[in-house]
Amino acid sequence: MEPDWIEKIAQGVEGEIKTTLSVKDQEKLIIPDSLWKFIIDIPDWFPLERHDGSII
Repeated sequence: MEPDWIEKIAQGVEGEIKTTLSVKDQEKLIIPDSLWKFIIDIPDWFPLERHDGSII
């Protein structure tokens, strides 16, 4: 979920590593619609953050 995770570990800021996906991340991470559909349709494949902040 965190494209810059290696840099964040090297900088010692592991706590800033994002470990969930939200609906807003599709565009930001340039995930094609067909792959995004798989991500959100397959239970427990990725932790997904809902609009209200809860994790599914």
